[in-house]
Amino acid sequence: MLGGFNQVGPSEIAHTLDAYRRLPYGWRTSPVGPPTDLHMWQQWLGQPWCRLASAHVPTGMHFPSHERRGQSTAERVQELEKHVPVLREPAARIAWLRDREDALAWHVRKLGELDPAYGRSTR
Repeated sequence: MLGGFNQVGPSEIAHTLDAYRRLPYGWRTSPVGPPTDLHMWQQWLGQPWCRLASAHVPTGMHFPSHERRGQSTAERVQELEKHVPVLREPAARIAWLRDREDALAWHVRKLGELDPAYGRSTR
């Protein structure tokens, strides 16, 4: 994110009100160019006291618009409707989480191949 690339949307991060109040500026108009959420995350990451943690299971679904250019509204609704059982049915949710877990494990392996330091504790 510090380099200008972001795949984490505003609904996928949480923070405390106290931490927000410690930021030097808080929310403000972002400069021309970077997306507003990336500008905010960079403000957080620029603080020496900022510590991040991640969950071991997905807590949200993201459907990027740029990957769906050319889809009609009906096609997008149809795609979203496929995910309704994941939200309503425990068995479907478990199957969906297992699929994500397999994908996440693959990404972690790839990151480890690219950067052998990836995954090492900083404590």
